[in-house]
Amino acid sequence: MTQATQTIQKQIADLFEQARVGVRLKKAGSPPQCAVQTKPIGIKGLEARARIALGENAVVNLGGMPLKVAEQMIGELERLIKKYPEARRWFKNLSVEKRKVINLLGEYSAKNKKVLLNAYYYKPDMNVAKFLKEAAEQTASGFTASPKLAGTMTHEFGHSVFWNLNNAQMTAIEKRFVVAKSRIAKEVSRYGARDHHEFFAEMFTKIEEGTANQWLRDFWIKDLGLKI
Repeated sequence: MTQATQTIQKQIADLFEQARVGVRLKKAGSPPQCAVQTKPIGIKGLEARARIALGENAVVNLGGMPLKVAEQMIGELERLIKKYPEARRWFKNLSVEKRKVINLLGEYSAKNKKVLLNAYYYKPDMNVAKFLKEAAEQTASGFTASPKLAGTMTHEFGHSVFWNLNNAQMTAIEKRFVVAKSRIAKEVSRYGARDHHEFFAEMFTKIEEGTANQWLRDFWIKDLGLKI
């Protein structure tokens, strides 16, 4: 065997050894493998976000609500929870369900701490453009306070805020409703003139959407002691 041949064989052996050491080092330095965890997307992801916003033991079921609508609803919920975190005490359940009374977009139950969105409207084949057109028409006519896609969430959330008020604030709302019902129908909404609970929820909606007039703003700030 010539010296040149020995040199070549040694170089080849060295390369194989370097390769084996490299493999061992790579295995030793590699982090332990684990299953890749991904965040849920779509409706399930929005339900998860809502449960985080509402807190421990919250129940959320967005049913067949279109994704675009659900995104608006949960975005509004998160914004309001950040501003009124105490409302979690009276808001533990959010669900899309069918109701016999089809002219109601949503309902709030203080007993069950639940906001229900009517599946008659919030369904998979919901015509969003038509919904917004009708909402704008109802707001323009003075029947309701909000023309927005998430306006139902704002209104129903307002009910949960009401139950966090103190006795003096609740009494002030009842008194204002009694003495100013006709003005409420004109300057808040006709729906808000149904009773003092709807008055507060519709007033809350206008405050949050920035459409409340000075009369409402003064009552909110000076009489109720609430912030805008």
